[in-house]
Amino acid sequence: MTADELKQLIKNLRRGDDMEESRLRFFNEINTNTAAWCSNLSLRWLISVADTYIDHGTPIEARNAIIISVYFNIIKIADTARLLTTPNCDMLPRLLEDVVFMYDEVNSLRITQDDMPNNLFFRIDELLKVTPPLQLLFEEVKKRLDQHSQTLKITEYNKDFYKKEFFANRRNFKQTTK
Repeated sequence: MTADELKQLIKNLRRGDDMEESRLRFFNEINTNTAAWCSNLSLRWLISVADTYIDHGTPIEARNAIIISVYFNIIKIADTARLLTTPNCDMLPRLLEDVVFMYDEVNSLRITQDDMPNNLFFRIDELLKVTPPLQLLFEEVKKRLDQHSQTLKITEYNKDFYKKEFFANRRNFKQTTK
């Protein structure tokens, strides 16, 4: 399988296209050739592989993959902040409107409209459904951050970050009842 074919499987799964065949082919390919894909995919696509495990893997695969995704996203946020704090930096106007290429097919956050936090919170919430006390704890943490932190309140776009309705239109949205 080529890298473009693997990327297309990931896109299919994200869009809800040809789900069964794409899921079967994706997991067969990654589970059979993990080391080769780790060596040959860019960092951006390695994270997409982890995110696909979160969305479509077994509960234990999803739990472990979220660790990879969170680790990456923390670093991506820090790298974007570094862009802004560089002496004589003129990146702010650009980051308000667009992304900046950083490395290995990874772009910065677009400060005023980036879906990374939404996707991450959605995936964490889905994984916490099997542990109601931790889900309740996460809901309270989100509520308190919403009250006190200004980070996610930059624009009108961000106002729905923690709302389930934001995710209802995702084609791969899993309505779990666990």
